[in-house]
Amino acid sequence: MNYINLVIGAVIGFHALTYARWLKNNGNILGAIGIAILVLTGLALSLLHMFKEN
Repeated sequence: MNYINLVIGAVIGFHALTYARWLKNNGNILGAIGIAILVLTGLALSLLHMFKEN
């Protein structure tokens, strides 16, 4: 079941990273960096939860 959470997080992360790329292309580099940090944090927490539970 934890793999499903990771896959859902990856799909949401992909959508957020495309938004971050759009922000970067429109001159909002700080916003793009913020979104990228949030996505990486979310994926890292999903992985941590998956490995800590076992």
